[in-house]
Amino acid sequence: MSRRARVAALLLLVGLVILVMTLAKAEPVFSFDLPPGPAPEMLTTWARQAHMQALFDYNEVHERLTHRVRGSFTAAESARRMLAGTGIVLEHVNAQTVIFTLERPTGS
Repeated sequence: MSRRARVAALLLLVGLVILVMTLAKAEPVFSFDLPPGPAPEMLTTWARQAHMQALFDYNEVHERLTHRVRGSFTAAESARRMLAGTGIVLEHVNAQTVIFTLERPTGS
């Protein structure tokens, strides 16, 4: 094998290793079928479909309505779509637990 071929093979191998490492770190994708609805019910349904534990204060979110989400998404993307414009935000506690709270106004 020529030097050029060995270098090309080595570069290809390095590229494949980088690709595998990147894919291994990718967030899992889940199938979501969330109708629009009252936040407490939909946050609980989202958690079940995302295979996560979700914590929230019922009194804080009970008057909010979420958006429909249907399709395959990461947990973060599905939550972003479901909560857009509701004033509810998601905060990760750990890999399996999230807290839903209301957005806090930023100080000026």
